[in-house]
Amino acid sequence: MKPLVLMIAGWAHPVAALRPLADALAEVAAPRLFAAHESLPKLREPAFLLGWSLGGLRALYAALGAPEKFPGVILVGSTARFCAAPDFPHGLATARLRAMKAALRKEPAAVLRQFFADVAAPAALTPAELDEKVAAALALGPDQLAAGLEELLVTDLRAQLACCAKPALVLHGRADRIIPCAAGEWLAAQFVFSRFAAFDEVGHDLPLRAPEKLAAEIKNFLETF
Repeated sequence: MKPLVLMIAGWAHPVAALRPLADALAEVAAPRLFAAHESLPKLREPAFLLGWSLGGLRALYAALGAPEKFPGVILVGSTARFCAAPDFPHGLATARLRAMKAALRKEPAAVLRQFFADVAAPAALTPAELDEKVAAALALGPDQLAAGLEELLVTDLRAQLACCAKPALVLHGRADRIIPCAAGEWLAAQFVFSRFAAFDEVGHDLPLRAPEKLAAEIKNFLETF
């Protein structure tokens, strides 16, 4: 039987954003896709968690809260703390994220266009691609978007990771402008059993830009169980 993998998308992304990666994994896993704001189902069988960006924080939180349900976790472009702190330089300035949240209420389309441009960097999106992504994000609703940013502002899972013996696979784009690659390296180092893989010339949209490369790493990870 193929292992069940619960896949959680990042902020402002619908579940369809993870479809390329899910399709690439279909031969070796049974993926189920969730938006970042959706609750995970009650499970009758163990499942692996895969989270991208905000979805990674959600996956970490779930894995730490119910370790018996989740044998392993896969974190893509993720972090244990999104905002920088005096003892954690691998994040965005809190003031910048607060400004983004405030601007989202007034000019949501402009904020989202800049966000998706940064997500894709160093690649460039066409105007049509940007319009499509902004429309999909706006369809999630302003309350969900604002709640996601607030979660990024306040969540800090670093302390809980100190005693985590759960196997982890941490995958990151070296050119990530949203969550620095150094945050992924730090994250992988906190697990007793982990593998870290970074991908050159790819940014935060790793699941969209390199799904086959990610799938190869994930397949190897799943085969160790």
